[in-house]
Amino acid sequence: MYSKKKGFTSKWIYGWAFAYVISPYIWLFCPDPGVSIGVNGLHAGAGGSPILLFGALLLEFLPLIFIVLNFVVVGTQKEKISRDQFLNCTILIKYGLLPLYCFGGLLVVFLILITFIPVPFMIFAGPMGALGLSFLGYILLLGSVPFAFAYLTKSRQEKVHARGLTTFAKIAQFIFVLDVVFIMVLSWKEKRWRKLTVTVAALFGLLFFAVCIVVGTSIITLLRGL
Repeated sequence: MYSKKKGFTSKWIYGWAFAYVISPYIWLFCPDPGVSIGVNGLHAGAGGSPILLFGALLLEFLPLIFIVLNFVVVGTQKEKISRDQFLNCTILIKYGLLPLYCFGGLLVVFLILITFIPVPFMIFAGPMGALGLSFLGYILLLGSVPFAFAYLTKSRQEKVHARGLTTFAKIAQFIFVLDVVFIMVLSWKEKRWRKLTVTVAALFGLLFFAVCIVVGTSIITLLRGL
């Protein structure tokens, strides 16, 4: 009876993980009233309403706020949440942010390619833009670390996965692509989310193949133009 009640009450963590997934999409696509500094201090929009200012500031730093809160929430509630629930949350976050990472990765590749255009502005804009996008992506990557670490720690404690494997998986959580690959492998070993993993892996493979073709074609075109 207690275990069922505990399992039910801890399911709120799924809602929290989902909220984190949609936070960067809201940050990117939600209209921003804009925050500016005037003679009376900070104000947002034309009216300068305090509520509008609060909403604008919240939207401006929404992903960063969630990242900090993720560490707090997982750190304080990890004993009340099961390994399976942490795995589900990790899968939700990793796969939910994949479209954003794929789009960002394509932009980074594009910005790197325009660096080779013999125009002074492009030479500087390309690397700076690529570094900026990579930095934003890495910040989002850090937001998933608490969930992944909690899952990996409980997996080692419950002897589901070996210590060496979980150690390497923890290190991989700070590296683009490898963080998702390790979670895919571990969830596959547990016979969890296999159909979803196969679908995601297939789509990711097709996208990678398409990007390689586009990049290769672009490089050949640039070399011919020299």
